[in-house]
Amino acid sequence: MLTVAATACTDPPRRYPERIADARRGLEEDSAVQARVAEVEAAFEREREETPIDSFQFRVGDEYDGDHGVRFLTRIPVPDPGRLRTSRAVRRAETQVSLARLEETALERNAEACVLAIELGRHRETERLYTAYAAHQRELLEWDEGRREVGVRKEGLTLQFKIEREVRLANYLPEPEPVGEARTAVLPAVGGLPRPLSKSHERLRRLVGGQHPSIAVRNATAARYAAMSERAQRAGRPWFDFVDWAYTIEQGRHDEISGQIAVRIPIGSASDASAGRFRALERASHHEANQVLEDGIRRALEALEEIERFQINTARWQALLNLAEKAEELAERWRSERLAGPPTVAALFDRAYEARRTVLLARKRAGLASCELVAMTGVWIDDWPSEP
Repeated sequence: MLTVAATACTDPPRRYPERIADARRGLEEDSAVQARVAEVEAAFEREREETPIDSFQFRVGDEYDGDHGVRFLTRIPVPDPGRLRTSRAVRRAETQVSLARLEETALERNAEACVLAIELGRHRETERLYTAYAAHQRELLEWDEGRREVGVRKEGLTLQFKIEREVRLANYLPEPEPVGEARTAVLPAVGGLPRPLSKSHERLRRLVGGQHPSIAVRNATAARYAAMSERAQRAGRPWFDFVDWAYTIEQGRHDEISGQIAVRIPIGSASDASAGRFRALERASHHEANQVLEDGIRRALEALEEIERFQINTARWQALLNLAEKAEELAERWRSERLAGPPTVAALFDRAYEARRTVLLARKRAGLASCELVAMTGVWIDDWPSEP
């Protein structure tokens, strides 16, 4: 499964293609990811929209007042460097938001694929166990029915046994197979030496804070609001609006050159209110980022606890599998040599099947915890550091 790093919102533009390629890797045909890529491309184009001066006015006036005169007027807007800078910062932050959302979507899709792979692995194991269990039950039902036909078994007891077996088969019936294509994740295997996993709060904070794109989304959003607040403040300050240059040609007179400067003077408190609103939204985004961080640390820690629980109990899981194998061998010998009746043999098969299902459930939970861990920290459990 691909993991995507949450990159700081100060990432230079030259890193954009690399981040997009990392996010798309393995998800080139995913519609949700492609939609986010298109949003990033749109944000790139928007960054290029604003220029210091994108147009100016040129007027020609034809006047008649006894004499014929022609007046040429050029009006050039005067850009405010501060507003230009803050506008660029806003657009850059919007691009960072789009990039972080792309990485967030990519991580979500990969996490979903990991979970699907674990569920598919569990389903296949369940199907295999159920097929073998059901075959044993059918053999026992035929055996018990044969005993009833020759008078060794009472009809009521045979019917009771049959109902009991059919109910168990129905209860153990595997769920429908999950829909989707399996990826690389597999169910954790039983065995191997358990190792104490590092649960350092500082390491978790560093990994979650650096790898979770949802945090990057909120940090980039906060940067956008900060730039918008500064832009609103700049809009409340006086600045030149435009410069006029005029050239007049009049019949019978000397040509004239003139000019004027217009100054924009804001009045009212609208810009201050806007700046205050954006500062409040900036604080809200930072608080949301902190909440995502704390939730991510908690979820990563819970995943580590679940994985460690599975590893610590590996001897127990192996013992259950060994007992299940012995029970199945004994039940098969009793059945083939007729050393015990169908109910007794069936009870052994039941216990063996339940033991294998218990181990399979533990493997599934550990596998899902591994998906959760990599979704929160970007690190697979095989690469997770151990406690010294």
